[in-house]
Amino acid sequence: MEETARQLKIKVGVVKRLTKEHASYQKEIDQQTAKIEKMTTAGDCEHDIKQQQSQNEVLKEARVCLDDSKRRLGAAVEELGALLEEAGDSLKGSADYEEAEGLVKANRA
Repeated sequence: MEETARQLKIKVGVVKRLTKEHASYQKEIDQQTAKIEKMTTAGDCEHDIKQQQSQNEVLKEARVCLDDSKRRLGAAVEELGALLEEAGDSLKGSADYEEAEGLVKANRA
């Protein structure tokens, strides 16, 4: 039981970290897209717009990282869900168990 509680705490931390990472990549993509769009609509210098678009490598890399973080988050949520099922009633009612249930529900929806 003690080992299961320890694993639960670790997996909850992993899901939290990956959720933050995923949100960070999404924010970066949104910011880069908005910046290019703003420059285009504001009629900025053609050279500046092209230079920003050439930096699309940053945007492409962020999209690749976003896909990877989404895949890893999905796997971590599935592992956490499996651990919750395995733990059954032995950890029910603990703060970690409740937090884990909330994370699984939020990330599966």
